[in-house]
Amino acid sequence: MRSSRRSTSCRKTVTTLVIAHRLSTVVGADEIIVLKGGEIAERGSHSDLLTQNGLYASMWNRQREATQAEEHLRQVRESDELGVVVRRPPAV
Repeated sequence: MRSSRRSTSCRKTVTTLVIAHRLSTVVGADEIIVLKGGEIAERGSHSDLLTQNGLYASMWNRQREATQAEEHLRQVRESDELGVVVRRPPAV
């Protein structure tokens, strides 16, 4: 425990710029800046931007739905190989 405290106290403040199309990459960022047409459209934390229900939230929801569809397709392919039927749970 002591060694981790020492390493933490020696850290410098660092700013890292991440350009990402997969939003899950930046979920933990202190601040996310959303650009549209080269201009700042929105900025804030992941939860702030979801609450605003704007461009970021729309992109997040589309990516989440695409990920769920990919997972379902993977399950169908696996079940097809095993001869098992996989059904999508009913929408809530």
